[in-house]
Amino acid sequence: MAKYFHFLPLLLTLLFASDLGAQTYYRSEEPHCTAPKDSTTLLGLDVVGEGFFRNDEYASDLVADYTLPGYRLRANLSYRPETHLPIELRLGVYNLYYWGATRYPAALAYQDLPYWRGDGDRYTRLRLLPYFQASIQPAAG
Repeated sequence: MAKYFHFLPLLLTLLFASDLGAQTYYRSEEPHCTAPKDSTTLLGLDVVGEGFFRNDEYASDLVADYTLPGYRLRANLSYRPETHLPIELRLGVYNLYYWGATRYPAALAYQDLPYWRGDGDRYTRLRLLPYFQASIQPAAG
């Protein structure tokens, strides 16, 4: 039973996936500039997770091709003070991880993997990137 626990994150990702898309790996990394939500919640906690496959396969003998499953996880604490203009402040962390990245040999094709050194033992599994975001919606008129 314990040998199946490493499939639990993948199963939860697939279970709670709200939409599926193909070739959208880089599209999700674009920053999302959203207007503050119209709600009366002063303090909120948002957790966003996304599972994906990074498909770097080429019809060439010059570079090795590979497909990496991975996930992105973003959690933030938001604060919406009661002011005349809708303002939202967010403080959070972001994590990106690739399953199987420790099994690939050192080569030029893998140099863009985060914290890749060519040695599987030194691949960092948990990299939390902190961020701060402030958004304001100007008044109409």
